[in-house]
Amino acid sequence: MLVIGIAIASNAFCQQQSDEYRTIFGDKHVSVSGFGAFDMQFSYLGGSYSFGAGGSGGVLLGGQVFFGGFGMGCNIDKTFEMNNLTVDHVGIGYGGLMFGYIINHKKAIHPAVFLQTGWGGVNSYDNHNSMYDNYPYDNVFVLNPSVEMEMNITRFFRMAVGANYQITTGVNEYTSLNNSDFSGPGGKISFRFGWFN
Repeated sequence: MLVIGIAIASNAFCQQQSDEYRTIFGDKHVSVSGFGAFDMQFSYLGGSYSFGAGGSGGVLLGGQVFFGGFGMGCNIDKTFEMNNLTVDHVGIGYGGLMFGYIINHKKAIHPAVFLQTGWGGVNSYDNHNSMYDNYPYDNVFVLNPSVEMEMNITRFFRMAVGANYQITTGVNEYTSLNNSDFSGPGGKISFRFGWFN
């Protein structure tokens, strides 16, 4: 009787398993989370040091795949002559889409790669940080890939440090400047706040 009972229970369990609802793409559950971040960038652009600050944010799928948006502004202490006037500072601001992949995201310290791609413009400033009104706003396109080490400080806060290389195209309104003045290597620090699975 015991053997018969085990056989009936096993058959019922197997039938229940075979009657489960299945899909073509499988039954894996993908977690959805996200974060917002304050970003700082330290770059060497066109032979001058630059400091940039901005923000980013978006959605994390499965704790690994990221997509969202960003904005960044950089100020460069670069002196040049234009229209018989000495310009002391030039700035670039840009924003757009951001993509990334985080490796071994559950480990306390883990690598990640990100790509920022967007549009923006170049402006010039005097020593008092006032914009020169008679100079054009030059539209540019920027690619900014980075490799980072991310640290899980808490479940709601991460910090990342990394290296990036900014690539800028479209600088043509300023006769004394070109694309290389806004392209170059740098480092970044990011403070990320959100919910991390």
